[in-house]
Amino acid sequence: MQGQNSFVWKGPTFFMVGVLVTVLLSILRMRFHWWPLHPLGCAMSTTWGVVVFWFPMLVAWALKSLTVRYGGMRLFVKARPFFLGLIFGELMMAVAWTLVACIWKVQAPLIPFD
Repeated sequence: MQGQNSFVWKGPTFFMVGVLVTVLLSILRMRFHWWPLHPLGCAMSTTWGVVVFWFPMLVAWALKSLTVRYGGMRLFVKARPFFLGLIFGELMMAVAWTLVACIWKVQAPLIPFD
């Protein structure tokens, strides 16, 4: 049991480890153009959104990489409205089903956006 005046070392230690990892990743990213790890990616990697949506993000990254590699920026710019339409279409369906649920006074379907 800890007394009132005892120092809790875990919080400051883990905070400093996080700061050092973030600084190291930032330096490596600035120094080497090929460095694949972004400091924000490290911080976001354990959040709920990434845990739930890792596969759609992987598919989106793969499609973007293939589009840019084989079609160039011209194809990327032409394909952007299609992919934004997929995103907005999903959002609009979530809104529509939520409105239907409100009108019929039933529980809205679980939509993992928040």
